[in-house]
Amino acid sequence: MSRQDLRVSLGSLFAAAVVSYGAWRFWSRTNDVVRLITACMVMGLVMTVAVPWFMARQRWIRLGYRIRRCGRDTWVYEERTPGEARHLEFEGEMLAGAPSVLYLPTPQGWRNSMPEWARDRRAEIVDRITEALGRAGWTYEEGDAPTAARAAE
Repeated sequence: MSRQDLRVSLGSLFAAAVVSYGAWRFWSRTNDVVRLITACMVMGLVMTVAVPWFMARQRWIRLGYRIRRCGRDTWVYEERTPGEARHLEFEGEMLAGAPSVLYLPTPQGWRNSMPEWARDRRAEIVDRITEALGRAGWTYEEGDAPTAARAAE
């Protein structure tokens, strides 16, 4: 374990101890109604944040791929493989009052610009992207966009 990892771990442990102590002090000095309201608020927050994260993670594990937003106008297609995760980046435009646009390379541009693992799988990957993002509110344009796609190996 590096020194940086140790500092982060000790800092996290200290923060958890401070929060736990504060929660115990609060809990021991309040009446049942306040405890119930607090417990409901905490559970609501946990359900709002943790459940969608957990479901998205389980879907990625089950399907072996996911599409996620990275920044304002970049979308990332990721695949899980044994020992690594591979990804492709696609540019898009988020438009107000009009369908958003995702730029996909032409079939020839795909063969020329994509890494070996994705070169012959254009139809499969494009189908997965359109299925994940949907048709409503999106248009998919082929050709050279501001930067149609950048592949990272």
